[in-house]
Amino acid sequence: MIWTGSGATPSGTNSTPERPGGLVGLLRASHHLARSVGYTLLAPECLVCETPLTEAADGPVCSSCWSRLQLGQTPQCAVCGAPVAPTPPSERPARCGRCLDARTPIARLHACGAYDGVLRSLIHELKYGRHVSLAPRLGALARTTGYEVLNGADGLVPVPLHPVRRLFRGFNQASLIAQHLDMPVILALRRTRWTASQTRLSAAGRQRNMRQAFRVRWRVRRHGATGVRGRILVLVDDVRTTGATLEACASALLEAGAAEVRALVVARAEPLPRRVPAPR
Repeated sequence: MIWTGSGATPSGTNSTPERPGGLVGLLRASHHLARSVGYTLLAPECLVCETPLTEAADGPVCSSCWSRLQLGQTPQCAVCGAPVAPTPPSERPARCGRCLDARTPIARLHACGAYDGVLRSLIHELKYGRHVSLAPRLGALARTTGYEVLNGADGLVPVPLHPVRRLFRGFNQASLIAQHLDMPVILALRRTRWTASQTRLSAAGRQRNMRQAFRVRWRVRRHGATGVRGRILVLVDDVRTTGATLEACASALLEAGAAEVRALVVARAEPLPRRVPAPR
């Protein structure tokens, strides 16, 4: 018997071939059903909204959650990163009412967004969930929104962790983010002493906690032009709350001869309100 043409029948017509029946058809249908059920049960979920992921390119977070990020495209306070009214380019960088008279060693700061919603979840998953695959995307967001702070800078300085904390966590999230900002990364700082968690401390408590907590590494200090002396540096961290950690780092860099220190953070958190003594 000779078949004539693609899909032709012995009689020469072009009817569609029937699907195989019997055992072969049953096995094939069972295979497709098993794959469908298996995918439904085993498909990874988005770390933020917990819906099943359908696009591998998005990594552990779905494209919908990435699109919901509220990024800092509006003018910001140069000290804390809070939204402010636009100012003419000829004037100095704007400050919010709370930071109007603040003295800080940081020339300018930029925050990608508020420490809330999706951005807060992403940072938590990076730091505590150890999902380091989030760092490239967060670094890209910081590079895009923080271009004014990065413009003209000579290098990036990640805020360091204490060696013990670094050992237990397995990585420094600030270093991972800095690696994706397309600028030289200088591991210029070291944490000289263990500090208590900043989470529940007041602004004044954070300042005391961070006092003399950072030093410029001896080798970096020694190398002059290839270290920090005379250079414009950008501190990189995941979250700014009161700014105590960033300011302690900036002071150490300026004491070592840095010409200017800026800061770029992924998120800006609102500090805890001041404790007001109860009336007697």
